[in-house]
Amino acid sequence: MSLLTETVTDTDGYAYVQATETLAQICLVAPCSPLMNFPDYHTTWKEVTIDGHSVVIQLWKGQCEHFMLLPGQPGGVGGEVGVYHRIAGKAAPARLPVEIRTSARALRKQATAVDLWWPYPDLNKEIEFELTNPRTGDTFFKVGPRAGAGKYWLSHLMTFSGYDDYKKKHAHPDKTTDYRMTARVGGVRLDF
Repeated sequence: MSLLTETVTDTDGYAYVQATETLAQICLVAPCSPLMNFPDYHTTWKEVTIDGHSVVIQLWKGQCEHFMLLPGQPGGVGGEVGVYHRIAGKAAPARLPVEIRTSARALRKQATAVDLWWPYPDLNKEIEFELTNPRTGDTFFKVGPRAGAGKYWLSHLMTFSGYDDYKKKHAHPDKTTDYRMTARVGGVRLDF
C-alpha cells in the first residue's frame, strides 16, 4: 500500500487495511475532536479514568471511503479505537504534516482548544475491539489486543472487495454502521 497503511489477511482470506506505525507517529501532532465526523463512519466517545488518568476513548465504525480521507489511500468496512487526553489550552498546530492535512483541515477551522483531544501513547494500555453482526450475533471480526509503548490507536477496515465477498456468504446488516462494537482499553469496556 504505502507508508501510511498496510494490508493484512485473516485466516478466512479477508484482507484488512490498517494504519502503520509510521502513520501513528505522524498523527501524534494532530488532535482529534467530536467535530471530526465522516458520512457512513459513525463515532462516539467517552471520558473515563484509567489508573488515575483522565482519558478520552473515541470509537469509530462503519464504512470509510478513504482511510483518514487521504487521497490514494484505500478504505473499507470496520472501525477504530483511539486513546486521547485533554491538554488544557493546547491549540491545533498551524501546520500539520502533509500526509494528514486533508483529514485535519476541517477540524483546524472549527475546533477550539476545549474541543481537542491529543493522542495519549504514554498511557500504554492494551487496545482491542470486536464487531458483531446484528443479524446473526456472530463475530464479524475481532482485532487486538495491541499493546506497547506508543500505542494509542487501533484501526482495522475490511477492504471493500472483501466485504462484497463477505456479503455473498453471510447475512449482513443493511448499513455498516449497524455492526455492534465492543472495545476494551486497559480493562475499560465500551459498547457502541
